[in-house]
Amino acid sequence: MRRLILLSLLAVVFLSCTQLTQIPEETEMIAFDFSEFSAKGFMFTPNIYAGDYESVGLLEIKYFPEANLKPFETKTTNRVLRWVHEPISPQVLLKVAYDKASKMGADALTQFYVSREIRENKKAKINRDGYKITGFAIKRKK
Repeated sequence: MRRLILLSLLAVVFLSCTQLTQIPEETEMIAFDFSEFSAKGFMFTPNIYAGDYESVGLLEIKYFPEANLKPFETKTTNRVLRWVHEPISPQVLLKVAYDKASKMGADALTQFYVSREIRENKKAKINRDGYKITGFAIKRKK
């Protein structure tokens, strides 16, 4: 009798586990609009500046948006909690880079490069997506 109960319980446990069978297709586009900063006389470029300039410094910024634990309804359970990341605005990233470079005395950020960054938070048991911006801050000679 014990075996029958144990086997029944094991069967219920195994049958109640759901397996992920598909991850839907996603498209993500991020566009950086430099016009707001160009109007202020600041230049972002992925290239090396060919004119005369004064070196100001190297810049590396890592940006991770806020994440909040929010409830979600699922098909198998009534409610689960999941971490939801706030969306990352490309203009916010540019503004942060512009502010930092300007405070350093630069009027251009050359060799501008943006890459994805992942930061593990072991306490919350999540990986947070973010961005890393790097560049060479210069002051162009007129």
